[in-house]
Amino acid sequence: MKYDVLPSVIKKYELLYHLSPTAILMLDRQMLLKEANPGAVRLLGFENEAELKNKALFDFLVEADRQNIRKDYEASFPRQNWRNYEMTIVDREEQRRIILMDTEMMTGSEEGFILAIIRDITQQKEEERLVHFLAHHDALTNLPNRYYFNRELEASLEAVKESKSLLGVMLIDLDRFKLINDTLGHQYGDEALVEVAKRLLNSVDEKYLLARLGGDEFIILIRNVAEYDDIVSLAEKIHQDFQLPITLQEQDFYLGGSIGISIHPFDDNTSAGLIKRADIAMYNAKHNGGNQYRLYTNEMIAVVQRNVKLEKHLRKALELKEFVLYYQPQIDLASGRLIGAEALIRWKSAVLGMVQPGEFISIAEQTGLINEIGQWVILEACQQGRIWQEQGWGNFILSVNVSSRQFMQPDFVSKVQDNLRLSGLVPERLCLEITESMVVNNLNVAREMLDELVALGIHIAIDDFGTGYSSLSVLRQLPIAIIKIDRSFIMDMNAYDGGLSIVKTIVSMGHDLQKQVVAEGVETIDQLEQLKQLGCDKAQGYYYHRPLPIAEFNELIVEKH
Repeated sequence: MKYDVLPSVIKKYELLYHLSPTAILMLDRQMLLKEANPGAVRLLGFENEAELKNKALFDFLVEADRQNIRKDYEASFPRQNWRNYEMTIVDREEQRRIILMDTEMMTGSEEGFILAIIRDITQQKEEERLVHFLAHHDALTNLPNRYYFNRELEASLEAVKESKSLLGVMLIDLDRFKLINDTLGHQYGDEALVEVAKRLLNSVDEKYLLARLGGDEFIILIRNVAEYDDIVSLAEKIHQDFQLPITLQEQDFYLGGSIGISIHPFDDNTSAGLIKRADIAMYNAKHNGGNQYRLYTNEMIAVVQRNVKLEKHLRKALELKEFVLYYQPQIDLASGRLIGAEALIRWKSAVLGMVQPGEFISIAEQTGLINEIGQWVILEACQQGRIWQEQGWGNFILSVNVSSRQFMQPDFVSKVQDNLRLSGLVPERLCLEITESMVVNNLNVAREMLDELVALGIHIAIDDFGTGYSSLSVLRQLPIAIIKIDRSFIMDMNAYDGGLSIVKTIVSMGHDLQKQVVAEGVETIDQLEQLKQLGCDKAQGYYYHRPLPIAEFNELIVEKH
């Protein structure tokens, strides 16, 4: 059988030409379009081939590619063809597309023409860009990630070698971020992190680099800085930003931030060294109460080493029964009678000796050990309170401090109930002391928990009053029975004009709201007499007694009664 092969082959190529989604163009030596298949017409944003006739391919290119392709065209054509030539075109609708073009010089009857096959790789390029972005950026905040930061820090250190400019690394760790996750859930924790990132970006100069290391840690590369004060000014600005609340679910959260700073060339010359020293400075800021910034000093290393040792032994302290409670007397100012005590934890380590709360409480907070330690304190205090109760000191009120992390545990109220049941202490003889910062972050949850505690008969005191964020608001919204004036206000009563007026205002406001007022840190007879004149209800401090071990406190009870 005889077949006419050539027409069949031509027909197949015609179908391929017209049906292929790939753009196929026929160009002359001046790169003018002579023929275009439907794929090319669509790619360039036209409706039919006729509209493309004699248009120059160069006219569809972005300016930079237009110049490059002209040079390459003049240098290579017609001697060689192009393969995978990447360029960016702009179609009729002003949409940019990235393409790959292969060319073939035509011979025979079509000699002098160029066949161009074009593939649209815009989506592929976008996917590559996205993969690259995700590899170098944090998916939640879109900030650069740890890898990106380390690379930029290395490059910046190389660049700064030839100049006299400074380079800083600022590490930021949120102080109370966990509170949001624990109370509202991780979804709102993520919202808080995004908001923090936005605020930090607004504070950071464009020439600096802000990155998220992970969790609630952020880091800033401060480059091209001439003055040391510029770094300090940025730290101060960020610190002030952290004093503003973040609102979630109609609740204000004050996160606070511990900030550590290291500076090249003073502190270290390597990227790892600068990050390590910024981390040490940040840890120092957090250990000293948080919500502050610290610049690295060599002395901080000794503090870190000390804290590592403390943490190691702290984990075994409960098991080894190394904790004890001391009791600081509380005095009724009208009668001078001993009417209560504040239970204060002390750590008598077999290895480290007597360790003060200022050293180990923050470590316990950071590690989560505070929950177990805090419950031990409440139970131990309740058991001692029961003993005094059985001895006839029925009106004696025992105060116990509660940490923020301990308070926000979902089972906190039930554990307090368990401790009262186990000890046999009457709930009306127990006072739990909280701080403003503990409750202001989540007033609704705090109110529910405090209402449950008050319903049991427990007294609630607000400790360190006046040092928090919204004192009056806290008093109005929560079932607070007792206000404890922070010792700093007592110390400053006569230190400057207005110092006495502040204390007078707090006492007056407390009484107007039907609260008892206790002054902390009373050390002199002058302070005592002024507090009496102001009508303050109770006082405690070294003027009366330092915190006493139980044996000495029991002697004091006998003496006073």
